[in-house]
Amino acid sequence: TVDPTLLSHTPSVNAVNVAVGSSITITFSEPVNVAEGAITLNPGTSFTMSGDGTSVITLTPTSAWDDNTIYEVTVTEGVEDVNGNALTNPTSWSFTTATSYNLNLNADAGGWNLISLPVVPTNKNISAVLSGVESSIEAVWTYDPLNPNAVDGWLVYTGNPATSNLDTMTSGYGYWINATSDA
Repeated sequence: TVDPTLLSHTPSVNAVNVAVGSSITITFSEPVNVAEGAITLNPGTSFTMSGDGTSVITLTPTSAWDDNTIYEVTVTEGVEDVNGNALTNPTSWSFTTATSYNLNLNADAGGWNLISLPVVPTNKNISAVLSGVESSIEAVWTYDPLNPNAVDGWLVYTGNPATSNLDTMTSGYGYWINATSDA
């Protein structure tokens, strides 16, 4: 008889910036049955498990993972193939979740807000960063004299590609945002 082995998993070893709502997928060499407590997370987090009796087990968090947290996944001998053979080489690995944050934009006193992003966004596209508040923003300006698209060092986003040369936002820059309403 051949014991089951763990072939791959997502997120990978030491993955960073893992979305707080993502699932963990573990692929085995053959269909497996997972005993209660055979797969654990530290810090302890509740999850639902699917795929028992198949070669792909998915752990889905019952609520979002905590921000900026290192999670350790442990897979033990409690994982057995359908014939009762225990997992060969139980294993553990860690991953780190992303940090989510909100910044308040105020329309008071002309609507100008100077902000900087505290972390590098998972998706740096300006539409993704401003998702949900774009309709409250008239313009976003930043200064980057080394950017080849800059005009006299300035980049602007207006929501209109024809009048915008700023298409990404990331940490390390200051952004002047003109808000037409609080967001």
